[in-house]
Formats: sequence, C-alpha cells, structure tokens
Amino acid sequence: MRLASLRSAQCEKFVYNLLNLLCFSTSLTKTLWLLITSSTEVEKDLVIINSSNNKNQTLRCVEPMAYISTNGKNFGVCRTLALIHLFAATFAHSLLITDDSEIVESGNPLPLHQIRRVIIILKGVMHKSCQDLKLGRSEENSFCAFGNSLVGMSARVMEDLSSRHSRKPLCGADLWMVGGDEVEKVSERASGRAKVSTATQID
Repeated sequence: MRLASLRSAQCEKFVYNLLNLLCFSTSLTKTLWLLITSSTEVEKDLVIINSSNNKNQTLRCVEPMAYISTNGKNFGVCRTLALIHLFAATFAHSLLITDDSEIVESGNPLPLHQIRRVIIILKGVMHKSCQDLKLGRSEENSFCAFGNSLVGMSARVMEDLSSRHSRKPLCGADLWMVGGDEVEKVSERASGRAKVSTATQID
C-alpha cells in the first residue's frame, strides 16, 4: 500500500511539472484553442458529439483507440474530444495562478470574448454528459480513463469560471443556461418519442 502511494505521488508530481512546462513555457493552450475554434471540421464534430443518441458511445465511456477502430469514418470526433480534453487540462492549470482581474483586463490566459466561447463549448460537453445520465444510459462501462477525465476536466474549468463569474461577471447570466429546446429534446428522447436531432450551431 505504501509503495503504491509513493508511486501515485511521484506520478502526480510528474504530471504537475509537465503541466507547468506546457502552460507557462509554451503557447500550447492558445494554440489548442485556435485549433478548436478555427476549424470547420471541429465544429462539425461538436455537432455530432452533442447530438449523438447512441447509448454505447457516451462521453464517459469513450475509449479513443476502440472508437477509432470501430468508427473509422468518424475519426475526427475522437480527435476533437482529444483537443478539448488537452485544452481543458492546460486551461484549468493556467487558471490556478490567474487573478480575476487578469482575465478581464489583460486577457490572460484568453481574452474575455474567448472565455465566453469556452463556456459555450464546455457547456455543451457537460450537457451531453448529463444527457447521457438522464436517458438512463448504462454506467457499467462508463469507467474509461479518457472519458471520465474529459468530463472531469471540463467540469473543473466550468466550476472555476462559474466561481469567478459570481465575483465579477464574465458574461450574461443566460450564457450559462441550457436552452429550453435542448432540455425538451432530452426529455423526448428519454420517453422514447425522440426523432433524429438536427445539428445544433456553436456560435
């Protein structure tokens, strides 16, 4: 038990040091965000992710290599999830040393208008995760390291930004809300009356 604890501590220290290097010695976070927001392919992938109604492909049970091998045509979906995951991890780490005033006044680590886009995209990820649970999708196969970490990192960023927003508003309150039409779609699918969802647009 003691050896396992030591290994775990060493691993966490390595990850922390790696994140320090990536966040504060490179422009990785901004580069990832540029890739996510400037690619039309990523935008299409986000539509596929958020509108998926396949109970066997919930966010929490996404295993990249298995997904690619069984969904070769949708390789982009896995790529986009990986981009979002890595962005959320580095962005969350950057926020650890970022004051509220830095975001609003200096645009660090991202300009305020881009922070709002972060909220929109990660809100979609969190809504999809909650949607999976509401639809009663099995959690037996949900313990995938990648999928759980993706949702966990997204939630960590949203929690941090929400806390900052409560102290100094980052955007309008409605930006944090999920539209009534989205909630209605979830309810319809849960009761078995859903039709194929039309693509949702990410601003």
